[in-house]
Amino acid sequence: MAFTNQQTSSVADLFTKLYTFATSNGWTGDHNDYSNGKVAFSKSPGSNKLFVSFRWDTSTVQYIGIYQALGFSGTGTDPGNHTDDSGNGKVSGTNATLATGRHIYIPQSATVPIQFWAFEDDHYIHVVVETTADTYVHFGIGLGDKKGDWTGGEYCYGHKQILASSLVAVKKGTSILLDGLSDNSDTPTDMEDYVATVHAEGLPNEGGSSKWAINAGNIGSGSLGTDRGSNARIHFSGGFRAGPIARPFGRFSANSSSGIVPGYPLGLFYWNRTNGYKYGPMMFIKDVRGVNIQYFTGGDEITVGSDTWVLFPAYKKAVGSLTNTSAYQGIMYKKVTS
Repeated sequence: MAFTNQQTSSVADLFTKLYTFATSNGWTGDHNDYSNGKVAFSKSPGSNKLFVSFRWDTSTVQYIGIYQALGFSGTGTDPGNHTDDSGNGKVSGTNATLATGRHIYIPQSATVPIQFWAFEDDHYIHVVVETTADTYVHFGIGLGDKKGDWTGGEYCYGHKQILASSLVAVKKGTSILLDGLSDNSDTPTDMEDYVATVHAEGLPNEGGSSKWAINAGNIGSGSLGTDRGSNARIHFSGGFRAGPIARPFGRFSANSSSGIVPGYPLGLFYWNRTNGYKYGPMMFIKDVRGVNIQYFTGGDEITVGSDTWVLFPAYKKAVGSLTNTSAYQGIMYKKVTS
């Protein structure tokens, strides 16, 4: 169980430090070819399999692809092609293609990302990067706190941020954390390629070869996409920004001076697209909450009981204008240290 906050001098330096942090805290280092923009690390708690890899265009870093699999096939295999890959994240080393799949975005005008925070426990690594002043992206991999007896629970997410001339907090072409609002009614119209994935097998009306769910909002049942082996995926919903937990509880402001910090948990539900039934909650994301940050700024820490939490904007807090901001939409991470 560990936490770090470090300054960075480049994207390669960011992933060098993240890789070192992970491997120093019990994760297996699978690949660290920074000069060619490839990094992978993993952990296998019990029968679960947490395999994540990253790739970026080293000529002009801009988009970093993020991939989830159930194994590591070797350093000669490109990220995205490892064992039972989820299908999200484009298999490419060029910005134009990486931009069309799950990723995080480092603005091309930015000389370097400023700093990152990493929150690690035996079952997750959650990362926040300040890409430019007061602007943040979030990514991570972990094993959810499952409810019931089912196979899977491993998740992975990037940060797809749609920019607009208005408030971006409610844009459906955005995907942050395990996002319950993302769908294809905005631009782009293939959000299934960008959103979080969850390992799930053997659920009602799930095909026998299926291993993955996407976590999203009202995406049509015919638009869930396939994994890298062309197997159909199923549909999880809820989590951040929308769903039966976020909608009623996400509106209340947190304020440390009053002692009220109503962070809401990220609970995921299985949407059986064959009969329309929803099951759950199937699992909760450990040590992460959605929160209104009206009275906070990125990196602020608060104490709730015996726990310390660190708060960030979902993207960029509104100060005056709402343009290209996420208003007061925020995320808080539990700071766990051994």
